[in-house]
Amino acid sequence: MQIRFSIHYKTRWGQRLYVVSSFEPFNNLTLDYTDADIWQATVEVPKLPSSLTYRYEVRGEDGSLVQELAVDRTIKKVKGNAILLEDNWQTAGQAKQRCRHRLLKT
Repeated sequence: MQIRFSIHYKTRWGQRLYVVSSFEPFNNLTLDYTDADIWQATVEVPKLPSSLTYRYEVRGEDGSLVQELAVDRTIKKVKGNAILLEDNWQTAGQAKQRCRHRLLKT
């Protein structure tokens, strides 16, 4: 199964975005800047767990760390061969946002 993470976030010079998850193939996954403040990464895995939680964090080359301040995102029972997870950065005080995902053609 192919999973593509995508998030809109405006960084400063020297910052990078990462996915943090208890699912090892996604933990500390480095995202790449694509265009217009969109960061993405694609991972191939044989199978997803029945429930998957993840969040994003920004790390600076100076050792700084910025974490999302809301609850982790959760996806459950994903079917298909490829999925796109389109996210927006969550800040403190936001209600839990559901992950927006859609199947991709493979």
